[in-house]
Amino acid sequence: DEEGNKIDKEFEMELLEIPKGMSLRTGTSGAVTTVRDELVDLDPKRREQRREVGRWGEAYVNKYLCAVNEKDIESSKCRVVWMNERQESGEPYDFCVERIDEETGQEVTEYIEVKCTFKDKAVFEVSYYEWQMAQRKGDRYHIYRLFGA
Repeated sequence: DEEGNKIDKEFEMELLEIPKGMSLRTGTSGAVTTVRDELVDLDPKRREQRREVGRWGEAYVNKYLCAVNEKDIESSKCRVVWMNERQESGEPYDFCVERIDEETGQEVTEYIEVKCTFKDKAVFEVSYYEWQMAQRKGDRYHIYRLFGA
């Protein structure tokens, strides 16, 4: 790419411009909301609730990743790094899982972004930087989607 990063796997991307105020049907109830209502939440109480839900989701995924990689972590073959454990890192992923590839002996890093909701909402936001990271890392970038937080 233009920054000199190696692209592991390319895929096509299409950006769609959605006009402000355009009505969308969301959820199973068919309730109508607007793009602005859905994407720009100026209510401090709702913003804090979204932050708490996201934090809960990351904590849940941290426990999961540590549990499924327990043996490799104990034998120093794997390391789970929670990027936002102490504070928001600003990285386009929430976790990196570093492990030694058994065939090559090389370190391989997977990147994980967590998307969590307390609603039954199928659609979620992906930032421009998360999308770029997914393009650069290909099958080493994963999005974990959690419902019912």
